[in-house]
Amino acid sequence: MDQFAQILVGGILQGGVFAIVALGITLVYRVTGIINLVQGGFCIIGALCLYSFENSFGWPLPLAFVAAIAVTTLFGLAMGAATFVPSLARLPNSSMLMLTAGLLTFVNGLALVVWGSQPYAVPAFTGEQPVEIFGILVPSQGLWICAIALAIIFCIWYLMARTGLGKALVACAENPTAARFVGVDVTRLTLFSFGLAALIGAVGGAAVAPIMSLQFDGGSFFTNAGFIAVALGGMSSLPGAIAGGLFLGITEQLAAGYVSSLFADGLALALLLATLLFRPQGLF
Repeated sequence: MDQFAQILVGGILQGGVFAIVALGITLVYRVTGIINLVQGGFCIIGALCLYSFENSFGWPLPLAFVAAIAVTTLFGLAMGAATFVPSLARLPNSSMLMLTAGLLTFVNGLALVVWGSQPYAVPAFTGEQPVEIFGILVPSQGLWICAIALAIIFCIWYLMARTGLGKALVACAENPTAARFVGVDVTRLTLFSFGLAALIGAVGGAAVAPIMSLQFDGGSFFTNAGFIAVALGGMSSLPGAIAGGLFLGITEQLAAGYVSSLFADGLALALLLATLLFRPQGLF
């Protein structure tokens, strides 16, 4: 029972990371109808920027964290303004999907040029000593991941459900032409959603940086996990993205704990294939 509880906690922590990435993908999809495969690239850029600001420049953690998020968000806005938003009016959805895949490759290449191919490690925010909760050892960084994931989920919910900006974003998703007729700047809000997705990815990447090895191509891992989580939960559902991320994380950890870690990745792909074949609208 203790082993199961420990594995379950690990799955929740991993699923929280997947859910953060999935939220960014779902947000852009709800506004534009495009699957944003570059989302994982924002995660790794945010994590590597945190490493540089904290270790290379010697900045304190809070300042390095904020600076990494700001730089990644500005980078995402620039990328969206230069490529993603102008292409929406000219390219079909299938070509836009390929565009975002190309942007992910560009981000990986940029990370290789700036940081090289060697792995990096970021120290935990509050030390390496795990915290014992009801007899279960939880990594101290795991508590930060949970808190940050909950904060992102709450902020996205509040934005979409309680603000005029969120209602305008929903209007852009439902009927862009009608939204333009009532004075909504669809182009600006599309860029806003892309930049907000970059911010979400940067926060998630910086939060998870201390518990994983950071390399230039790590964005592909985040994108794959986020896309599978979105497909499991439902492509346009924000609650589904959260549920899909948690479900994927717990399933992978149970598979790794009771079968083999080599089986976990195969199981994730099998879940994706089964969902696309038998329930393409998502499990949730």
